[in-house]
Amino acid sequence: MVGSSESAEEKEFTLSVATIHGVKFSSGIKMGLGVGLDTYYDLKVFPLIASVSFDQERKRHGFFAQLNSGYSWVQYTKENEEFGELYEKGGFTISPMIGYRIMVEDFRIYWQAGYKYQVAEVGYEYVDWGGNTQRNSRNYEFNRFVIQLGFGFR
Repeated sequence: MVGSSESAEEKEFTLSVATIHGVKFSSGIKMGLGVGLDTYYDLKVFPLIASVSFDQERKRHGFFAQLNSGYSWVQYTKENEEFGELYEKGGFTISPMIGYRIMVEDFRIYWQAGYKYQVAEVGYEYVDWGGNTQRNSRNYEFNRFVIQLGFGFR
């Protein structure tokens, strides 16, 4: 997935890549684990996902459904904007999609469309003049429409 900001102040390029590896059962169900990298303007997100898809593969081309879900770790990419200790907290991610598979011999091309939800939190902790620990944080909740291109081998 590739995108860019519509902000007039900052034109930033975003990118998402992932790889999923698993097993295929005769029932048409495929299960796997995957890792990825998503960039969201001021965050890099590293998801670890479980994937389940249903694809009968009775024809060379056909529709399928896929659900990816897991946990993501985050890295804040902007310079330190405040005093204090930076903390980065990842969160839940889920992505239901439908797609179309094109098979040529043992090679497959997958076109998919769906939705991706991701949460994260980034902030700073510092001790104020009274000796109390204070926290200034920003919660992220990303909701994206996804168009994805993939490939696979038999």
